[in-house]
Amino acid sequence: MNPLPTAARADCLAPPVDVRIQSRLLWLQAVAIVLSLSLSACVLACQAVALPPDWFGACQERETSTLLLALAALGLGQLHPGAPGPLSTDARRRNAASIGMLLCGTVLAAWVSEWWGFMAADALAPIDHLHSGVQLGTGALGDCGPVSSAFAITQGAFLCTRASGSDVRAGSARCALALLLLGITLLAFSAVGLGVPSPGVEVADEAPWTLLAVMSLLSLASISECARHPGPLSILTSTGMGGRRVRRLLPIVLLPGLTLVAVALAVGSGVASLPLATAFTLTATSLGALLLLLREGHRLDRFEAGLRLVSLIDELTHIYNRRGFLLLGEQSFQSARRQKLPLSVLYFDLDNLKPVNDAFGHATGSRLLREFAEILNQHCRASDVVARVGGDEFAVVSTASGEALERQLQRIAAAVSERNRHGQRPYRIRYSVGRASCDPTQSPGFEDLVAEADARMYEHKQARRREHAFALGVQPPDPHGLTIHSPPGDIPRR
Repeated sequence: MNPLPTAARADCLAPPVDVRIQSRLLWLQAVAIVLSLSLSACVLACQAVALPPDWFGACQERETSTLLLALAALGLGQLHPGAPGPLSTDARRRNAASIGMLLCGTVLAAWVSEWWGFMAADALAPIDHLHSGVQLGTGALGDCGPVSSAFAITQGAFLCTRASGSDVRAGSARCALALLLLGITLLAFSAVGLGVPSPGVEVADEAPWTLLAVMSLLSLASISECARHPGPLSILTSTGMGGRRVRRLLPIVLLPGLTLVAVALAVGSGVASLPLATAFTLTATSLGALLLLLREGHRLDRFEAGLRLVSLIDELTHIYNRRGFLLLGEQSFQSARRQKLPLSVLYFDLDNLKPVNDAFGHATGSRLLREFAEILNQHCRASDVVARVGGDEFAVVSTASGEALERQLQRIAAAVSERNRHGQRPYRIRYSVGRASCDPTQSPGFEDLVAEADARMYEHKQARRREHAFALGVQPPDPHGLTIHSPPGDIPRR
């Protein structure tokens, strides 16, 4: 069977999406669509009955802009899976695409008509109008300004791309358009609140505050729609490390835009002057960014500590692995050298792991390893470093020595004997052990101490084999070429 392609393997190994975040985005998208439709309906109703211009801050002959934004909200509503109605998902996508084409066609037709009129009168008229700050592209749409019309055509393009499905390429285009909608909204806030002129904008209040609120809600709904489908913004719903980091850093990234909105609101409402509002919001933004950065730094440190701990733990026995043993053992050695304390290393080797694997299977052999690791963990000190350093080899770094170390070995041997007598298992736990103690101030290094314990464990293992061979009436050859005669004795049951 051929292996999966690289892209397919990456998709299979990619972290899943967070269902809770997706449900929250669905709820947020629905709220944004309902609020934008409600505000648009209120604005149109106020304009229909000719209420005073200060009602809703939007009754200033903005019927076309409000209608275009209401159509955009209806198109986004068609994409929401919880939208009422008997239509299927494909039918709703087609409806959203139709609304998007209507928005794009209306605005483009108005722009072409406007520019064609200028070109028919004078070929240099459009450039002159841009330099003079006159609104272009609004004549055929009446009250719709350039920012509102740019937002409408971008929203229409977003709805059109949504009809193409959920592939990654279309998702990237939708994400780009959604971010462009957010940028247009921030530009509108700066133009209205701060009085910053934009290209083609004649007056500072080109869009009233209610229309700005609708644009903000539609931008939020578009971003939520993108985050729920494949594309760059889908990282917001990922359960992986990248998704969590992006969500935590998102407030820091959005702080400049939020600062701009805060300044625009303060200046536009007359609460503060431009210099005072700028100074206050920049100070608050700097402090907020610092707090978020410190919080993220602490999170990264804890995450790094967790990763380091995972890399030092043996997956089968849940004690330290060889890397953890060498790292923590070296630290214990250096600490004992500074405090002038003795240090000991115990090196264990299970004698019957291979026969158990051959006779009962690797699952039983794994049980043997876990059981022996549990015994070591229970009968060693909390400050000791207990590790599995090889397939059937274990090691312990302890500050005990002399009689204390001997009592520790006796406790381990007693626990093993107890399990062998009363345990319901098809094997017996047998092991060889070597120990080495030293004064760290006189010893050359931790690795030499480990090598000494390993050598003594090997000597103990060879002695046990000879005793077992003599008990069976067999004379084994010495590993160094010598024949050793030893009286037969009982087989050790450690």
